[in-house]
Amino acid sequence: MTDIIYQAPVTQLGSYSQPWSGYEYEPPADGSIEITYTPESAGDKYIEAFFRYVLWNSFVQVLIGGTTGGLWIKYFDGGWNTVSTIAGVLTDGVSATIRITYVGTSIKVYVNTVEQLTGTVDYNLTTAYARVQHGLVTNDIELRWYTAGGVPAIGLQSYNFTIKKTYYMRADGTAANKEAATSDAQASTSMSLATHNSESGLGSCNIVVSDAGGVYRGTLAPKSGDATADTTYIASGSPIFSGAALVSGWTLHAGSVWKATVTTEPQQVWIDGAFGDRKTSIANCVNALDWYWAANVLYLYAASDPDTLYTTPGVEGGSISDVLDVTGLVYATFDGITVEKANHHNVFGYDAQHVTFSNCTLQWAWHSGAGFGKTTHNDYVTFEDCIVRYNAVNGIFSNTSTHLTIRRCEVYENGRHQYANPDWSADHQWTSGLKIWDASNNALFEYNYVHDNGPLVTEDINLGNGIWLDFANATAGNEHVVRYNYIKDNAACGIYCEGNQYSLCYGNLLVDNAKCAQSGVWSVAQMRVDARDGSDGQYNWFYNNTAYGGLYGIICLTTNQVAGTEVKYNRWRNNIVVETTLARLYADTGGDNDGVNGTGNVYNANCFGAQAAGFINWNATAYATYDAWLAASSQLDNNVEVDPSFQDAGSDQYWLKTGSPCIDAGVNLGSPYNVGLGYDSVWPSAVTAVNQSGAWDLGAYPYSNPQGGTGITSRYRHFLRRKRHHGILRERSR
Repeated sequence: MTDIIYQAPVTQLGSYSQPWSGYEYEPPADGSIEITYTPESAGDKYIEAFFRYVLWNSFVQVLIGGTTGGLWIKYFDGGWNTVSTIAGVLTDGVSATIRITYVGTSIKVYVNTVEQLTGTVDYNLTTAYARVQHGLVTNDIELRWYTAGGVPAIGLQSYNFTIKKTYYMRADGTAANKEAATSDAQASTSMSLATHNSESGLGSCNIVVSDAGGVYRGTLAPKSGDATADTTYIASGSPIFSGAALVSGWTLHAGSVWKATVTTEPQQVWIDGAFGDRKTSIANCVNALDWYWAANVLYLYAASDPDTLYTTPGVEGGSISDVLDVTGLVYATFDGITVEKANHHNVFGYDAQHVTFSNCTLQWAWHSGAGFGKTTHNDYVTFEDCIVRYNAVNGIFSNTSTHLTIRRCEVYENGRHQYANPDWSADHQWTSGLKIWDASNNALFEYNYVHDNGPLVTEDINLGNGIWLDFANATAGNEHVVRYNYIKDNAACGIYCEGNQYSLCYGNLLVDNAKCAQSGVWSVAQMRVDARDGSDGQYNWFYNNTAYGGLYGIICLTTNQVAGTEVKYNRWRNNIVVETTLARLYADTGGDNDGVNGTGNVYNANCFGAQAAGFINWNATAYATYDAWLAASSQLDNNVEVDPSFQDAGSDQYWLKTGSPCIDAGVNLGSPYNVGLGYDSVWPSAVTAVNQSGAWDLGAYPYSNPQGGTGITSRYRHFLRRKRHHGILRERSR
């Protein structure tokens, strides 16, 4: 469906023009609805216009078209009743405008301004809407609503929507072309991957992707829609697009090591779904799952012939660089598909625009689950309700983007399973859950559960960041927004703004990130801002976040003191930062406002917990008391200097207990920062909200007098993936 031209009280009824879809409008008491389309007589193709008068078990219907080219006025009150009918007033293939007027209890139907049908019902008509029955109408339809005076209804002059054709795919499909792809019930009526890729003219249609024919092994070249309607790929079952090929033809090499010809070097191998252990030589293949590749031969340790030992599905080796190529793709939606096991990126391309991934799983890529490069930029790419896991470098990575949105996704164990020292790939030194890089604007990361990214043991700041804004310099008024995320157990930083400008990070919960034991300028922290190599770190604002545990809480500094490179005008306010291994705040080489490498950085109205030796490191000096630090820094003396008193941190209950000193201790930061987390939030499926009111509270959870609560219930997304939660941030008052 296309976007609404004029925002009015219009409701879309259905997602894909089938089986029950249309648009509803609440007009004044009397008026008319006008429909323009080209009738189609073949099959059960007709349009219904409905007028509601009590509830949906009582309504009036005007039926337009069908095999007789006729019109019907009916009403339903528990059973169908025909008021009047006429046949033969519409001609197949000839555009017609049908206007239906409703005044009181009278209804009239005109075709091309000529009255053709009239009827009277016993009910005053209140609501008008049109619906495409069964999705069988394929021609475009234009709808208009009018008042009784014949002028367009206020707020809505006209609305066009496209009735999208539907085609079907199976991995074993044998249909010769798209016209023959009418069902996924059998292979003969479904397109194969190759047939789909070769078809032209597939734009603005529905493509049902079935799992009935097995796994799709090859590159999917998706088709663009247009500004009126997306091309939509809809899962039937749980379809998988894989970048791995099945390996067969094994012969014994020596001992328990088997070999098979594989001409494309696999970066990863799976044995009956288990992740293989890559070795540096044949001699090192001594245990089950050990493998090695050289000179077009794959070697595998196995107790017997892998052709017969492994059959579900067998031995798979990465063979395709990028599985889903979105280069230049516009107006496309992918719903419910899995993309996996690429030799590079699962999803990759340049200059994608208006592309949406919903309820998808992106896993086991050698680089990123989704990686977007650029020749110009990527615009309006969205990931919602997705699982992004087990990828070697990043979960999702985008270069030079505007309006990238990642919402309600679970992103975990990226940069973990493929990690080796020395690295198999140089890219494996720069890993994260979510990453945006280079000059970008308006990225939005919200309601995500980002956890356990990076190797279990790490020695580098760039191994396993949660959310990483890497030189992704936005502009004033087009800031990146990171809000209401649960960021936990990532090896490196929770939120890392590296040489980044203009980001708003608020209402996030960060727990036990920054795990590696480093010190100095490359140390990891729950929240980190830095500048280097001529790129300032500036205007990054962190408001009302809660950070618990980790090596450092906050770091702000320049990593190398290049002339003209500064950290400046960054702000931390209303945050709670406690239980770190080292300092809760580490500000140095500009982060301490030295006037050379930085200025204007603000740290006030925060809770750093009870003072202790070295709990703040400022200008290379460790401080043991708030008073000593405040005297050295000239920051405002409005912090909470004692434990924040969480409900029960040991049970993941990081909201404020009744009587907490952080209640009413914050500063009013205005909208949109006035909305925080509800204590009953569940990531990523059901994050709730509480409004700040009166004096503001510190931390991500405004106080709402919880009566107990069970703690965070953050579930792995494969239990929730088909459950959509639109309007996820449900507001309630304190």
